[in-house]
Amino acid sequence: MVAVSVTIIALIIGGLAAHVFAKYQFNFRRQLIYLFLFTYMIPSVVIVIPLYLLLQKMGMLDSKLTLIILDLTFAIPFVIWIMQSYFKQVSHDFYEAASLDGCSRMQILRLVVVPIVRPGILATMIFVFLLSWDEFFFSLLFTSTLHAKTISVAISEFSGKNAVDFGMVATGGVLASLPPLFIAIVFQKFLVQGMTAGGVKE
Repeated sequence: MVAVSVTIIALIIGGLAAHVFAKYQFNFRRQLIYLFLFTYMIPSVVIVIPLYLLLQKMGMLDSKLTLIILDLTFAIPFVIWIMQSYFKQVSHDFYEAASLDGCSRMQILRLVVVPIVRPGILATMIFVFLLSWDEFFFSLLFTSTLHAKTISVAISEFSGKNAVDFGMVATGGVLASLPPLFIAIVFQKFLVQGMTAGGVKE
């Protein structure tokens, strides 16, 4: 639930923002791009204590919603930086032709641009899903019950102070690898296209 929610929200918000940064000129555009990069580079351990105190006061500890919000803080900047490179390589002629046909900006994005950069979108989707699926630090610190714990935290609990259940750790590891493996196999064609082509060149 956490990984899928983060992937969908990050692709929508980050994708729209990436398109704006790639195709439109406005004040403080470059500064905003670097600001997103800076937020992505901040180590989680630096903000974890004030973040924990804030979430505790708000009563948001041990919640899937909290994990989704926290994961989006690094997933959205990642999507913006990856997707804007795909949008930049889409020829401006497509926009002009669609405008002459009477399409609005959202129609151009939905009917013209998205089909062209679909390999890049699917490749980014896989990477974002893997980022949120493998996230461990926030999940470990801000969850305490099985209601909110992710599978990576649950696997770590099979390793105790005095004993390690290697069988359960191995089983959990195999089960945890199945969803990413399934997604990679299903979308491998688009993953390769997105990593090599990066969209349509002018």
